[in-house]
Amino acid sequence: MERRDYLKTFAGTSSVIAFAGCSSDGQQEQEDTPTPRPDRDADGVPDSMDDFPGNSNLSQVVASESDTRNIEEDEWWYYTLELNSAGRLQYDFIVREGPAIDVLVLSESEYSSFKGEERYEYFTDVSALDSTGEEVSGFLESGTYRLIFDNSNAGEAAPPSNLSNDVVEVEFEYQLAE
Repeated sequence: MERRDYLKTFAGTSSVIAFAGCSSDGQQEQEDTPTPRPDRDADGVPDSMDDFPGNSNLSQVVASESDTRNIEEDEWWYYTLELNSAGRLQYDFIVREGPAIDVLVLSESEYSSFKGEERYEYFTDVSALDSTGEEVSGFLESGTYRLIFDNSNAGEAAPPSNLSNDVVEVEFEYQLAE
């Protein structure tokens, strides 16, 4: 029995008949196959969605900031940084006016000691001490950190002798990526 004769036989019934995979001209239809999405670094994130398509350790920027701040003497400015997995911190800064500063990266728990003017431990690979400008980049484990721009002269044995408020104007930008 031909296909048309078969369809005519059931034309008056309420049954629905489907011919899966056949087109009206009798040719087999092809199944839809997803278009391959390039992933050069094989990290599981397609290059079109990957901020770092050439680096298998990083795939997205999770935080970034660019700003200029005036920081009073004996004060500091900080950003809280959070990483859900290991990632990279990259920043650069320049002191436009004022004395050299410390830029420190501390764990959340060490920040309490820093704030209390106690001994504290900082990450040397991603910190810059007594500097008027640097580019810094390094990797951190998952966790919460503080990126601190410090004009407090905390490490000096005696306070500055110039008896003026040495305000620092610092221009910076940072990027945190996982």
